[in-house]
Amino acid sequence: MEKQTEEIKKKTPRKRNKVLNIITWVVMGVLGLAILGMLFIYVSPGYDMFYVKTGSMRPDINPGDLVITGKVGGLFTGSLAVGKVIAFKDSDATVTHRIYAIEGGMLRTKGDANEDPDEHLLPVSSVIGIYMFKIPALGYINGFVSKKTGWFFVIIIPTLLLVGFLVKDIIKESMKGSKKKGKNETDGGDAYQGENKDEKQATDTKLETKL
Repeated sequence: MEKQTEEIKKKTPRKRNKVLNIITWVVMGVLGLAILGMLFIYVSPGYDMFYVKTGSMRPDINPGDLVITGKVGGLFTGSLAVGKVIAFKDSDATVTHRIYAIEGGMLRTKGDANEDPDEHLLPVSSVIGIYMFKIPALGYINGFVSKKTGWFFVIIIPTLLLVGFLVKDIIKESMKGSKKKGKNETDGGDAYQGENKDEKQATDTKLETKL
């Protein structure tokens, strides 16, 4: 009974470590895919990301959301039309509003939370892209990362942790291999000593018989 209890105690930490390793790899995999996706959007021509700072598009788009836009006429976005949300340049700022009307080749835009449409008509050439989807609250991280402190906490520390986990697993596996090798060598040495001992006993027996 005590032996079974000890075996269960030994197995429990192993199972727990296995589960933690699986969770760690899943989380890292998801984060890795998210980073690769954002990197693809960042480097692909016609696609872009914007950090929403105001609440003019509430409730669909909120401050802090990260908005992903695609090029006009793209496979996932289509052409400009009334009702579509677009990102456009307004002086030095990037604005994300909905197309309220199209008047003589010019666009009239409006924020969903605003009572009135925007004052100025917008030329099509000012459109940066058409809204595809948003990632809630990720814009706060984007804004945080733009600072040195944010870069350190969001990029450097997670990277170091990832490298640490990988190094830990590599060392653990190498130590397991060394232990198994050492155990095999010890077992072989014991067997060799046992054979020598048997041979010696046999030789002594022969000598005693002759005498």
